[in-house]
Amino acid sequence: MILSNFAEVAPTAHAASSDCVPSDYNATVRPDEGVTTVEMAIYLIDVLDIKGANQSATVDFIFTEEWTDARLAWGNSDDDRLDHCVVSVDQIWAPGVRLLNRRQLTSEEPERVTIDRGGRVSYWQRTYGDISMPFDLINFPIDEQVLRFRYVSVGYGPDEVRLVVDRNNFGWSKNFSITEWSIGSPVSRSGQYHLPLRDRYLSELTFEFGAERHFGHYVMNYIFPLALIVMMSWAVFWIDPSQLGIQTGLAASMMVTLVVFLYRLGLGLPKVAYITRMDIFIGVSIALVFLAFVEAIATGMLFKGGKEKLALKIDRSARIGFPALFAALLVLFFLA
Repeated sequence: MILSNFAEVAPTAHAASSDCVPSDYNATVRPDEGVTTVEMAIYLIDVLDIKGANQSATVDFIFTEEWTDARLAWGNSDDDRLDHCVVSVDQIWAPGVRLLNRRQLTSEEPERVTIDRGGRVSYWQRTYGDISMPFDLINFPIDEQVLRFRYVSVGYGPDEVRLVVDRNNFGWSKNFSITEWSIGSPVSRSGQYHLPLRDRYLSELTFEFGAERHFGHYVMNYIFPLALIVMMSWAVFWIDPSQLGIQTGLAASMMVTLVVFLYRLGLGLPKVAYITRMDIFIGVSIALVFLAFVEAIATGMLFKGGKEKLALKIDRSARIGFPALFAALLVLFFLA
């Protein structure tokens, strides 16, 4: 679907409300004795930002809903103005659909609907702003998230209003302002929302867009420099244990370099209360640099104590063991 298709449901003509809505119309009563079916869709125009730590996303989208109200049908009337009547939403019955996880949203169009001769009611609205998104950042920065738009019919349960997806208008533009993520194809999920305070269920329809993070930025600007610092610390394993001052000086300088880098690193990481994949990688990297420092002191002290062969043996083992541990860490980071 392309964006121009929304012209079919957007208000295109205007008639006086007194002509569109019968004088005996009751806006507080549903149009059906049974279940009223409401067809809904969203078209995701743009995703401008995904804020993982704030659990929100800034989006630009169009929302539509349609239902039939036979009381508003005009049959064979010859009045051409009734082809597409435009009235305020509060003049007729509406299903009261609301976005459950909205934060700060701005609507572009007035709250009105279009009514055709058959009593088909169409509502559309373009909206921009922030929506609450419960992101799970445990696998950051190699994570996949879901952008959810949760709609409920306020005041009506599943036995009164049924929310279904209008697949003719459901879609996304595929070209977004945000560059760090790829937005996947949309899906919809029908369900019920439990309202604990009143112990009742409301009709719910959720639209979901998969989002996959591009982690190349983090590899080049965070992981790669950190890996170089860790590998530079291994130089102490090739320095003769008799050169304790040089060994400890080099190891200490790597610790200082690591602290400075971690300060810069922390500015670009999400501040969450749980441990992420990136946190584990950073923690193990710190431990390896510190252990290299400890190894340098230990082998130097052994050498001074007359245990030269043992010191050299530990150095040779470290030359293999530390790179092997770090290689395993990298494999687990990218593949686990």
